Amino acid sequence: MARTMLERLDLSGVMERITCPLLVIMGRQDRLVPPEAAEQMAREAGAVAELWMFEDGNHVCNNIPYKYRPQQADWMRTKLFR
Repeated sequence: MARTMLERLDLSGVMERITCPLLVIMGRQDRLVPPEAAEQMAREAGAVAELWMFEDGNHVCNNIPYKYRPQQADWMRTKLFR
């Protein structure tokens, strides 16, 4: 059921309207969302987006939080507290 609902999700025309900093974190081993979806989101969002692709990460990189969470906190500090 989740896959069926996910297939209907469409962000066409939305990503390019984002004006705030956007961090997309993706695991290449994700079996639910293809890595190409994250690449497309970052590409469509343009200059405000940054994509972090973890080769060994699964869905939401739940298997490697120690790799991205400290970096994510630093990113938030530098991007959101100017």
